[in-house]
Amino acid sequence: MGTDRSSKLNGRFGFVIIPDLETRRRAIRLTDGLGNEPIYKVKAPIIVLFSCPVLNAPASLVAIALKCIRRYEGYQFRMQRVEAYGEKSLVWNAVPDDVLRDMQHLCLPFGRYRDRDSPSRTEEEKLTLSIGEETCERETGYPFMDQFRIELAYSPKGFSADRYGKAKQQSEAIGISFVEMGPFGSAKETVSLEP
Repeated sequence: MGTDRSSKLNGRFGFVIIPDLETRRRAIRLTDGLGNEPIYKVKAPIIVLFSCPVLNAPASLVAIALKCIRRYEGYQFRMQRVEAYGEKSLVWNAVPDDVLRDMQHLCLPFGRYRDRDSPSRTEEEKLTLSIGEETCERETGYPFMDQFRIELAYSPKGFSADRYGKAKQQSEAIGISFVEMGPFGSAKETVSLEP
């Protein structure tokens, strides 16, 4: 999706890390054995740094933030643990570190344009949030501050928390993109910001 930098953005958008090929392949393999029960299984693994529904967000602001965040392309981080989250999602967590936090904080100005009348992703997916996550969502528009993960699968029936565990892997941010968000933490389409 090509967008002129002078335009305004409306909809659900986010900043995402594109992990290296081996991490993406392993994320897909981690959903093997889940059968057809989940209504979503990851096909194009990403790590969402920040996303929310926005109204009249300046594309120029996005372009500036994206330029700053992209200086971290090539950064190496560690994936750590697969776990059931919010009773309905299966996620693969990265170990939070100062660089990932800095990348996420560079996205925060985008949250000023969140559409407060639009339902949040957590409301739509009926995810159970902690009190801290509810506070983050209220304050920034994004509940998962200081959390970095690949959404592996979603099932309304949920996942057994004791079935999963460590899945350590060294990973690399081979790309950072701004995307129109799809369901369950997926990217629907990359937004290219044209001069």
